[in-house]
Amino acid sequence: MKQALSIAIVLLGVSSGAWAKPVDIKGTDDFTLKGDYHAGSSEGAGVLMLHQCNRDRKMYAPIAAKLKKMGIHTLAIDFRAFGESQAGDYTDAKIEAIKSQEERRAFFRHMVRDIWRGDVTAAYDYLRSKVKSDKPIGVIGASCGGAQAVRLASERPVKTLSLFSSATSPKTMETYQALPSTPTLFITSEEELPGIQPYFDLASHPSNRLIEYKGEGHGEPLMERDPSLAGAIANWFDAQLGN
Repeated sequence: MKQALSIAIVLLGVSSGAWAKPVDIKGTDDFTLKGDYHAGSSEGAGVLMLHQCNRDRKMYAPIAAKLKKMGIHTLAIDFRAFGESQAGDYTDAKIEAIKSQEERRAFFRHMVRDIWRGDVTAAYDYLRSKVKSDKPIGVIGASCGGAQAVRLASERPVKTLSLFSSATSPKTMETYQALPSTPTLFITSEEELPGIQPYFDLASHPSNRLIEYKGEGHGEPLMERDPSLAGAIANWFDAQLGN
């Protein structure tokens, strides 16, 4: 029984992001964002991880663990109003209390399009402070996090991107089109390929790569279906960041 308990504790540690340092990051209007920081080597590059909107930062624990072994610093945050980044007007209870569905959608849209912008930039700046100034940073964004990753790459030095079942919009596509020198790893299911294909067609960097899975799947469930995907993503960043 004692041995079984020890194994359970070890497995729990891995699934919840073992070796991660919980951090607080001041976002827009001093809102506190919660994150997991994995320290890499003194000469390591960095990767910022932006989750999809039906998950939280824990979805990236398997990738972060692999990148840490490669010496790469990682930071995964909970977006405002998700996971542990909840306070004030940005909690599940407050948002659910908005009775009008139209008003609730407008609130969420404003938060995602306008307020998260400053929060994500603050997260990038935090990671930048942990990585040597001559070492690059990459960003992975899943679903709604993909649009945030593209926007960030247009405003801050980002060497490489991974768009994971990324949300698509004309605005995001226009922004991405202005990033021809940014190698990108696209990950999608067959079901969602029509939304991703225009981005891949716009991508001109010779290192761009598309990983496609048959059938359905959106974001993290693709990692659950294919245990090798986390390693493939980590290897991508390791190669592109010149770590």
